[in-house]
Amino acid sequence: MRLEEVLQEMRESGINFEIIEHKSVLRCTDVTRELGVPLERIIKTLILKSGDRFIGLVTLGSSRVDLELLSKFTGMRLSLCPKELVENVTGLELGGITPILLEMDLILDERIASNEVFLCGTGKKTSSMAISGRDLFNFLVKKRRCITVNLGGDFCGCGEQDGTRKES
Repeated sequence: MRLEEVLQEMRESGINFEIIEHKSVLRCTDVTRELGVPLERIIKTLILKSGDRFIGLVTLGSSRVDLELLSKFTGMRLSLCPKELVENVTGLELGGITPILLEMDLILDERIASNEVFLCGTGKKTSSMAISGRDLFNFLVKKRRCITVNLGGDFCGCGEQDGTRKES
């Protein structure tokens, strides 16, 4: 689906969001510098590889995920997709990867499912979308096959692991 089609579907579902144009960005830290938004309010989407399968990982911009632990937790051998393949696999620009346009299974960090407003990609590295984390989370769970997990604690090397896993 194209961005405009997905945004229209979101509007029809009653989801409020705002598209914010900005200079070209590549990383979450670039968005922080450009827009003055803390990393904790940015949603990043990483593309993972498991065998010949690709999976989107949707988490907080401030998270550093332990892929070895996440692999054990999900039962999949996960690695980061090489940057050279990401644009071919997703059809999206690096720096603008967005979960709303991915046509693959997702691992969703439950910490984004709050009423806080977050910024996430739009598919272009020159714009971001401001959206309620809860609205984004619920939209993705309805649209894609997802594993939801709290990626705080041991998954990011900062304490106790939640240990809950849900599939939709």
